[in-house]
Amino acid sequence: MAPRMVDASERLQRELRRNTLSQSLAGRPSIDALLDSGIIRGELGPRGVKTAVASERLQNALRRDSLDEQLASRPALEDLIDAGILRGDPNLAPHLIAASERLQREFRRNSLDQSLSSRPAYGTLIEAGILKGQPGVAAGLLEASERLQRQFLRDSVAFGLSTRPTPDDLYEAGIMKVPAGSNVSASIAYSQEQLQRRLLSDDLDHCLAKRPSIDDLKSVGILKRDQLTNDDYLRDQLSERISNRPSLDQMLSTGYILGDYSMDD
Repeated sequence: MAPRMVDASERLQRELRRNTLSQSLAGRPSIDALLDSGIIRGELGPRGVKTAVASERLQNALRRDSLDEQLASRPALEDLIDAGILRGDPNLAPHLIAASERLQREFRRNSLDQSLSSRPAYGTLIEAGILKGQPGVAAGLLEASERLQRQFLRDSVAFGLSTRPTPDDLYEAGIMKVPAGSNVSASIAYSQEQLQRRLLSDDLDHCLAKRPSIDDLKSVGILKRDQLTNDDYLRDQLSERISNRPSLDQMLSTGYILGDYSMDD
C-alpha cells in the first residue's frame, strides 16, 4: 500500500477514536449523579478523596470482623445435618446427594401411586362403616344426622329405663326368683329351682308308673263295662292324653304349679 494511503487511514482511525471518546465523555454521568448513586463517596477534592478512601477501608475492616465473628459462631456440620439443612453424607459429592434425593422422591411417588391405585372404592368404605352417608352429601349434614340419631337413641334408652318394671314386679311375675334385697344369690336361686323341677319330675314319673290300669279301674267299679265300647280305644285315648300333657317347665312357667313345689306337697 502507498505511504500516502497508510497515512490517510491512520488519520481516519484517529478521528474515529476521537469522535467516540468525545461521544462517551459527553454521555458520561455528572459528578453529582455519581455521588447520589454511591459510585463516588465523600467530598470532592484531594482531602475528600483521602477521607473517602479511609472510610472505605474502615468499613471493609468492620465487615471483615463481622464476617469472622459470624463464621466463628456458625453451627457445626453435624448440627446442620441434624436440623435437616444439610443432607447426606458430608464426604459425598453434592451431585451424588442430589441424585440420591431424586431417587428417594421417585420411590415415594411410585409407592404413593401404588397405594392410591389399590385403595378401596367409595362404596366399599361405606359398606365397611368407615365412611358414612351417601356420595355428594356434605360432611356437615352427615355429622348433624349422626348427632340426631345418637340423641334419639339416648332418649329411647332413657325412656325404656324409666318405664321398666321394678324388681318387686319382676319377682311377683316370677321373672326374678329372688326378691329384691335378699341375701340369696341368683345362682343359688337358679340351682334351687332346677332341683325343685327335678323333684317334681321324679314325683310325676313315680305317680304315672304306679297308676292303676284300666282293668283295675274296671274291677273296682270306677269304670263301668257298659260305658266302655272298646278297651283298646280307651287305652289309646288315655295314652294320647298322657303324651300330650304339658311338661313340668310349661306348668311352672304358666303358673299351674308354683315354683316352690316339693315332694311333700
